[in-house]
Amino acid sequence: MVELIKKCGIRQATSQDIWSIRELVLGAFLDPTQLRPEQFWVIELKGKIIACGQLRRFDEAQELGSMVVKRQWRNQGVGTYLTQHLIKQATSPLYLECLGEQRRKFYERFGFVVVNLREISPSLQKKFRLTSTLAKWSRLPLYILILIRVEVDVAIVPLPSETRREIFTSSGYSIYLSLSVEHPTF
Repeated sequence: MVELIKKCGIRQATSQDIWSIRELVLGAFLDPTQLRPEQFWVIELKGKIIACGQLRRFDEAQELGSMVVKRQWRNQGVGTYLTQHLIKQATSPLYLECLGEQRRKFYERFGFVVVNLREISPSLQKKFRLTSTLAKWSRLPLYILILIRVEVDVAIVPLPSETRREIFTSSGYSIYLSLSVEHPTF
């Protein structure tokens, strides 16, 4: 997990934050509709909002959206920290849509993978179909991504010598890695 810049704090947005959120979203040329403060998290520095992002709820899915970091705070880990925080808050399969290779690569670092419109949750298909159509007409590189959660558990367990495998042993302990991949279900 990336550390947040000193003197910054992260919190859930309140209704008093809506104008700061709108300013960030409009300044990034993002869709200013459906901005509900209760779905947003913000990062503050000295009482001023420097970043925001939202988790929109749909039936059987969530969308990570409206991710904006003020220009002077970019490339300092703020967006990474906020993205990691929002991923932790997600309780359903998590999708997003973004424009351009640079943003796609940013989200791929967290485990997001590009999916086809036909492969996404039915609750998001109508919304994403509209933006996909607009992007095609405008010849913009739009990507739809889903988070694939990969969890790695490491356990150090003492084992009787007759059951020990030669994966790696040291001082009578073996190290086992178990890998589980969580796939979204629809």
